Amino acid sequence: MRILLLSLITFFCLSALRGYAQPVLDSAHNVPIPGDGYVWAICNGWSSDGSPGASQVWDLTGLQTQSHLTYMSMSSWGTIFPVASILNQSAVDADYFQCNADSMSWLGHENNGVVYAYGHPEVLLHFPFTYLSSFSNTWSDSFDNGLMTYRVGSSLDSADGYGILKLPNGTYSNVLRVKYSRQYTDSVPGLGITYTYNEIIYRWFQPGIHQALATISHLVVNGAAPIVSAGYL
Repeated sequence: MRILLLSLITFFCLSALRGYAQPVLDSAHNVPIPGDGYVWAICNGWSSDGSPGASQVWDLTGLQTQSHLTYMSMSSWGTIFPVASILNQSAVDADYFQCNADSMSWLGHENNGVVYAYGHPEVLLHFPFTYLSSFSNTWSDSFDNGLMTYRVGSSLDSADGYGILKLPNGTYSNVLRVKYSRQYTDSVPGLGITYTYNEIIYRWFQPGIHQALATISHLVVNGAAPIVSAGYL
């Protein structure tokens, strides 16, 4: 009986440790690959992002799905983003990425015919990436949505916690949370139009999953009230 009890205690302790192991993201297991397909749930606003730190439990089970988008990952092509290695595409938008052994960069975005092209790409992840890893980032892009607009931005990105993530569709262990602190400005030359943005984005990643498990964004435009958006895999 004592041996059985000790075995059970050991089993549950090891299970708990696996749930709180420090995850490491790498280019072989945490970037989109051709042939991937996934459904992204688009949710309403959310107020609690949880805490940073080790061995956290982030409970996002209260997210309420408003709609879904189905994405396919494929090898990129075309002249707009000639160095892109992967394309994530849905019926309404597309994202272009360059994935290397040491990093993953966002090259551009298309949404309902408007092309957002990065002159200086935004790095999304460095590899390997684990708890307390961080890097700073500067980037720029331009787009024409009726007015030619130029965007310049910077960010400080850090893995601020790891632990267990609870979503409406299940519970995930060995998860790393990455916090993106972004500041950027849109300007229209000659018209004096300027918009200033401050944004905090949280993304949760699990080794072996090619997309983020969940994302929450808090966006402040010209000092107004935050616009909160969320989604999950």
